Amino acid sequence: MVSTRRIATALPLARLICQRANCWWDAHLRRKYSFGLKVILVAVTIAVVMFGVESNRTLGQLVLSVIAPLSPALLWGIREIRKQDEAAEALDKLRSQVEQTWESALRGAVTSEAAEQISIAIQNEIFDRRSRHPLIFNWINRLARSKQPNEHEREGAGTRPGGSERAESIDLAKIAYLIRSSYG
Repeated sequence: MVSTRRIATALPLARLICQRANCWWDAHLRRKYSFGLKVILVAVTIAVVMFGVESNRTLGQLVLSVIAPLSPALLWGIREIRKQDEAAEALDKLRSQVEQTWESALRGAVTSEAAEQISIAIQNEIFDRRSRHPLIFNWINRLARSKQPNEHEREGAGTRPGGSERAESIDLAKIAYLIRSSYG
């Protein structure tokens, strides 16, 4: 039987694991979305140029009939790419903070109460960033999850915080052992 004290000690660490996975997935999803937008913008630009060359239109006719109507969409795409890339970078920094807290907690440098307070602050930061950053369509999230259901486990939650990003599975027994050995 697991004591209530051990569960209370492990809970802040479990929160950190979840918060790290959350930051990783959100940044990963934003990078995929940004990359998709880049591909679409390049494809549209190439198609417009090819259309202009093939239709034997003058540059003025091409600008007025094709480029001008498409420019708001292209400008939106460029702005959206920048915002998504900035959001992903901010999430990477937050994930680093979570990893530093995790390492400190495993070394015993952070008490369970302090880890809980840090976890609350990190959760508040996650919430704040979500409210300020641009949204991602739900269908993109569903598509990303259905295409690579194990990628999150393999690259996000399954790697050691602060370690290499090579694929390895989560060993819950090892995590439990580390938590027990860190807190006696």
